[in-house]
Amino acid sequence: GLKTATAIQKRVIPEILDRKSIIVLSETGSGKTLSYALPICSKIKTKEDEGAKNTLNGAPYAMIVVPTRELATQVYKVFKSISHHTKMRVRDLTGGDTHAKMKSVASGSYEILIATPARIKSALRHRELSMNQLQYVVFDEADQLFDMGFKKDLDTIIEHFDMNMAQFAFIT
Repeated sequence: GLKTATAIQKRVIPEILDRKSIIVLSETGSGKTLSYALPICSKIKTKEDEGAKNTLNGAPYAMIVVPTRELATQVYKVFKSISHHTKMRVRDLTGGDTHAKMKSVASGSYEILIATPARIKSALRHRELSMNQLQYVVFDEADQLFDMGFKKDLDTIIEHFDMNMAQFAFIT
């Protein structure tokens, strides 16, 4: 049902497609989530069309870090609406998830993970998540992530992947 890109989407989508790391400041409802979700899905799909196939369990290409379960649910719905058409697999991992759900993240292959910092840290600690294929890292509501005291969790997460291999987006 989308007909035209919002102002933020017109600015952000080309930057992500050009593999530039970005910082985005925009109001709620401005289309920020689609501004990073569409180009990330496009880049992953292009990679798959060129023959790459993600067969490594627990090793996503893109990771969206969010401060709350509610935001994870919102972002997950956006990615699922896109991934349905692109045949990409999306997983979410948040506080309150069952041990079985955490194990399904570890045992399955998928392209996109949406998760809260504590759950990512826990999955890394239990070797249920690998960052060795990570190409896109989005910190959605980055201001809240840092204000809410997630710094130690974020430091631990960042230690697990090659900063030179990933493209970053800080969204607020």
